Amino acid sequence: MKNLILNGFRPDRFISCHVVHPVLKMLNVSGGVPILMYHNISWERGGHPIPYFETNTFPSVFEEHMRFLAAEGYKPAGLECLIATGAEKTGSKHVVITFDDGYLDFYRNAFPILRRHGATATVFLPTGYISTPRKMFKQRPCLNWNEIRELSQNGISFGSHSQSHGELRNLCPKGMEDELRISKEIIENMTGMPVHSFSYPYAFPQAQKDFVRLYRAALIDAGYKFGVTTRIGLNSRDSDFLTLKRIPASSHDDPLLFAAKLEGAYDWLHSLQTLFKKSRELSAMEF
Repeated sequence: MKNLILNGFRPDRFISCHVVHPVLKMLNVSGGVPILMYHNISWERGGHPIPYFETNTFPSVFEEHMRFLAAEGYKPAGLECLIATGAEKTGSKHVVITFDDGYLDFYRNAFPILRRHGATATVFLPTGYISTPRKMFKQRPCLNWNEIRELSQNGISFGSHSQSHGELRNLCPKGMEDELRISKEIIENMTGMPVHSFSYPYAFPQAQKDFVRLYRAALIDAGYKFGVTTRIGLNSRDSDFLTLKRIPASSHDDPLLFAAKLEGAYDWLHSLQTLFKKSRELSAMEF
């Protein structure tokens, strides 16, 4: 299967576009509100041979995505506005656009495109890598506080992506609480704006029920109202606001796949995510 993928065949795209999406359209099923998950917006070539795991999006492709959203009548909204008002009930098409890791290319490449299309976004910052002078994260330059304040004054929202971008599930409860609290306080102090949202670093360990319970409690204690994860899927007013699902986006999302993702045809992968994570946890326990 891996060789087929490397040679250009994408099972996730084929099933989503040519099986699930047509069925959803035939049944007139409405999936909910998509929260798009971007990382880099740059001209760098993809860093992963399998498209599913790619996190970079070419600026030209990102512009195509924003143009598609506008043409299809999607209204970009912030997490607070969208979820708090239950906008998915109004019949309007809403989308939330998010970026993880706080890279400089958001300021240079993504923000001008968002502004051209009248769109807003939420950027999640790993505050240990955000500074003036500039720091690097994963060998890429990050935003500095002057740029963040400028973006904040121009409609971009900021949330926390923890302090160290570490695996929170590997920390003691106090360590996790510090990661949530300190990062939130830093962003609020540096921007003068309240921080209500958090993005979980790395794959979300949904199979670890005890951890998820502790994590949700820590978010509430730290004053967060919303949390987003790597869990694939759309959201509704009945979703858990602290473990919201997202839709990964990258340069590999052509218009057909992008449309399918927005309309819930990619959500079937959530079940595979869950099974994979459970099997991995069981394998780890055996050792």
